[in-house]
Amino acid sequence: MKPRAIITLWALLLALAGVFTARVHVDSSLNAFLPRAHSPDQHLLLDQLRSGPAARLVLIGIRGTDAQQLPALSRGLAAKLATNKRFLRVANGSAGAFRHSGDLLLRYRYLLAPTPRQHPYSAAALHADLQARLGELASPASAWFSQLLPRDPTGALQALAARLQPEHAPHQCGGVWCDEQGRRMLLLAELRDAGGGFAAQAQAIRAIRADFAALPHADSAQLLLSGVPAIAVNTRDQIRFDATLLSVLASALLIGLLLLSYRSVRLVLLSTLPLASGVIFGIAAVGLLYGGIGGITLAFGITLLGVAVDYPVHLFSHLRQGENAAKTLRRLWPTLRLGVLTTALGYAAMIVADFPGLAQLGVFAATGLLAAALTTRWVLPGLLADYAPRPWLPRWQPPARLRTIVRGMLLIVAAAAAALVLHHAGQLWQDDLAALSPVPAQARALDHSLRSALGAPGPRMLFVVRGSSAQQVLQRSETLQPRLQQARQQGLLSSYEMAARYLPSVRTQRVRQAALPDMAELRSALVKACKGLPFDPATFAPFVHDIEAARKLPPLRPAMLQDTALGARIAPLLFAQASGRWIGLVPLAGVVDPTALAHWYAKATLPGSDLVDLKQQSNDLMSNFRAEALQRFAWGALGMLLLLVAGLRRLRPLLRVIAPVALALLVDVAVILAGGSRLSLFNLVTLLLVAGVGVDYALFFNRRESDPAERTRTTHALTLCLLSTVTLFGILATSGIPVLRAIGMTASVGAASTFLFAWALAPQSATSRQAPRA
Repeated sequence: MKPRAIITLWALLLALAGVFTARVHVDSSLNAFLPRAHSPDQHLLLDQLRSGPAARLVLIGIRGTDAQQLPALSRGLAAKLATNKRFLRVANGSAGAFRHSGDLLLRYRYLLAPTPRQHPYSAAALHADLQARLGELASPASAWFSQLLPRDPTGALQALAARLQPEHAPHQCGGVWCDEQGRRMLLLAELRDAGGGFAAQAQAIRAIRADFAALPHADSAQLLLSGVPAIAVNTRDQIRFDATLLSVLASALLIGLLLLSYRSVRLVLLSTLPLASGVIFGIAAVGLLYGGIGGITLAFGITLLGVAVDYPVHLFSHLRQGENAAKTLRRLWPTLRLGVLTTALGYAAMIVADFPGLAQLGVFAATGLLAAALTTRWVLPGLLADYAPRPWLPRWQPPARLRTIVRGMLLIVAAAAAALVLHHAGQLWQDDLAALSPVPAQARALDHSLRSALGAPGPRMLFVVRGSSAQQVLQRSETLQPRLQQARQQGLLSSYEMAARYLPSVRTQRVRQAALPDMAELRSALVKACKGLPFDPATFAPFVHDIEAARKLPPLRPAMLQDTALGARIAPLLFAQASGRWIGLVPLAGVVDPTALAHWYAKATLPGSDLVDLKQQSNDLMSNFRAEALQRFAWGALGMLLLLVAGLRRLRPLLRVIAPVALALLVDVAVILAGGSRLSLFNLVTLLLVAGVGVDYALFFNRRESDPAERTRTTHALTLCLLSTVTLFGILATSGIPVLRAIGMTASVGAASTFLFAWALAPQSATSRQAPRA
């Protein structure tokens, strides 16, 4: 096929793929890279991470120089957000937090709250309650108490309101939540639905910021936002800003480097085509197979395609006077093809992974790499048909003695790296699920600070109560409650939360309902109770009416609490699974010794209730994920080895290609460990890139070249490849985002190591070496 026809066909395919790529949905979440669950507890953990109430909760702080204005700002923001349909509930500790539940709590107060006395409606009990109300009528809040007194002389509503407050509620300043020092007001806002994904989260965060900015005196205060939705939005924006800024800087340096080397704007522009083609065709392939692509997959995939930047560099540096680009590529193609196929095979091993994220990554990287190589092989020669090469080539060649010295030093470094890796053999891997998060340290610190101030530090231990229905879960929770009180008295925990604290089971409600007196009995008890007190029994006719109405109320069930503050309070603690079974969560706070609590649980008889260590479950998840990823990477490494064996066919050339890559990976891992980190998914994926780059370097350093000028071109090409990689990823390593920094550091150190090992272990003369075949 003629070059012009090839270019036309390539342009057409690229345009079609580009149009399709523009319509491929990009998922910004980490769901595709979350490990696969192997137990019911792990399934529950992942469901909560993906779409549970914790994934919808926004933590809000307000601070400023004028402390007197802060409570008013808190109340103003809470009032505005409470009218926004994006939020299921907004809480700031104010008395009106449950106002939008209507009169539900007032009507059901006698069924929801436990009675403090054995006979709460006897004349003696009512007399004591009325005496307590007399004291309240003498307080500054007497107007409110006098309004409520005819309907609630027993104080049941006040007791219920107190019960609905979290056991470890934050401090209060001016009637709203604040931190211990009173310098920062605190609020909670729960998004109505996580199904809208990132777009819904971003809209909610913008709404919070806009409503706060519209408040009086907001310009003198600072709004602090955290929680999963806020972190997701802020982190993406910061990653986008960092990545854009660093990419522009790296691209400028890379363009300057290529211009200095080739002194041709045309070559610089053409050098972008293989990588651009690889990205477009990679996205199109994933979109066709999976219907969309994860944002993390896309970022990792472009990282793995970094090796494709080297392909046009090899071509440009090897151009000769009087030789067209097509002929140059025919000379280079056996070596280049073997490197491409070896790396692509290593990437393709991820395609059969059980994790959608890894499978997508394998498809993207393998397809993109092949597309970039084919663009270099068939498209670039046609675009260079009339180009007269004038590359700048260094005339200096390192002496053989330098190679020997460097080789010895590198082997010492490799031995030290091996010793360091062996020393950390039991602590190589990062098993903390939080390590998958790209959240910067500053954002994590703010989140921890707000959670601690709100009294919600994120408990490690909890009970999971399972049942076939909500009522069975509530009943089992009520059975669990006295046992937890015993554990609390023994110092095993300081507090706990459960849905049954706010919504008793139907069985318990019916028992309380049966204990309510009839109208005649209650009127008689009130007449006796009012003796000696300045109250007329007729005043409490509304109270008698409410008791009679409560005797006939249907029991309150979870479905009746939809779109109420009480429903929002129990939603994180009681919910149905997709299977139809119900789950009740009982978070435990103040657990100092998880082992002691586990021993206590082993001796207790708690049917349907399981003690779960969230940290242990997340560690097990990551261990399974790591094992799966390593298995796929191992299969990829084996495939690469077999392809190199088939291409090189001799042991010595094979060792000269494998040894530099293996030693460089060892040094790279040692540098990661020496920096105080452990190997994570980000490091593993980047090490795949290092392996691909290393194979490319080693193959070309060991390529048969009888012409000294040709060896100079090869050295020039590989040096430029190294400088390009170190420039791109070295700048990335300066990012404040942990993920970007880890990728940049791993790739930079790995690329430099593979180059040095490949050069040092290659023989000085390559005249008798067999050319690679593929």
